Amino acid sequence: MSINAYLWSAYSKILIEFDAEWDCDNYVIITAWNPRGFKLSNELNCIKNLDLEQKIKKYNYQNVKVGDASFHRVEDSFAVEMSVNLGCELVQKYQQNAIYWVKNGVLFLVSCGDNQTQKKLGRLGNFLC
Repeated sequence: MSINAYLWSAYSKILIEFDAEWDCDNYVIITAWNPRGFKLSNELNCIKNLDLEQKIKKYNYQNVKVGDASFHRVEDSFAVEMSVNLGCELVQKYQQNAIYWVKNGVLFLVSCGDNQTQKKLGRLGNFLC
């Protein structure tokens, strides 16, 4: 799966809001919302995310919100203590283009295609609401 330049750019300009304290050094941020970047109804997105949540119950995780730079468009997501490879593999079942990976306080955007292209976005603190 290839991500067009517009979506890749949009995925790079985000804000993240954690629901609670999160003390983990290496984790992914994943969602089942809006497969392949196509907007679905909130009801369908919630159903997909509930299914994803059932699959991550065995991991350390918490709810987060990921939104555009103005936090106008927001997707319910999960911070999950798992490897970037496993995170990509898991969300491919939900037709997701990319995930976020946090490694030692640095945020990366990772495409979930065959090559798992990574883009270093910067210090996580710069992306928190």
